[in-house]
Amino acid sequence: MELLVGDKGKIDFDAPVKMNIDQRKKFINFLKSIFSVVEIIESERVRTERLGDILFLKNWSVDEYAVLLEVEDTNNVAEMLGRSWMSVDIKRGEFLPTYLAWAKEKKIDIVKGDTKKLIKEFMKEHEDELRRRSEERKLIHEIEKIPDRLKEIESDTFLLNTRNDQGNIDPGEYVEKLEKLDNEKKDLLKMLKTNQLICSKCGTSIDNTNGGSGYGNKCVCHKCAPIKIKLVNITSKNNKSKNKKMDH
Repeated sequence: MELLVGDKGKIDFDAPVKMNIDQRKKFINFLKSIFSVVEIIESERVRTERLGDILFLKNWSVDEYAVLLEVEDTNNVAEMLGRSWMSVDIKRGEFLPTYLAWAKEKKIDIVKGDTKKLIKEFMKEHEDELRRRSEERKLIHEIEKIPDRLKEIESDTFLLNTRNDQGNIDPGEYVEKLEKLDNEKKDLLKMLKTNQLICSKCGTSIDNTNGGSGYGNKCVCHKCAPIKIKLVNITSKNNKSKNKKMDH
């Protein structure tokens, strides 16, 4: 048996090692005596890639984040987790500020609370927020393309009507294609009606008079350029306004 040692201190066997239940248990206990966090990952196949063949990346676990919070010295954390000093240093600068800001906003005492439980709660909310932002960016991208697509639909409709007037298209095919374009136009206009892009700097609506290519480059005030776009769902906004009026 040979051990492979990477440039960042990572260790791997040069080939899969067969163990019985007792040997496996002793090996895991040995790893736990070296590292503070040992995660067992079950696999249905024997890994053929060895250290040096590919880059092995591993997401941080709740237990590892807990060690990061409880131990101040970066060298100690790196040794306890079997991670590089740089990995720990980067994660500390990335995780701690957002976690502390979240706890402050929620008015949570992280000293008295259950550390692992709080980390799980934070990570879930953080992942949900990242997912929401990703979906919002996707929707913004779709909305930005609507003006150009509406122009294309108008052009396609004109050409379709021209072909129909000249008798160059089957009547059934004409009706089917015209209905398809009309439905797409209705869906796009509905999307524009229920979602509004506004300037995150001044809060005014985005100027989309130049079509998709200029959409989002400037807001109505013509002062905020370049700008960050913010999406507002008009339907939910109107519902909130109605609820406020009912409360009064």
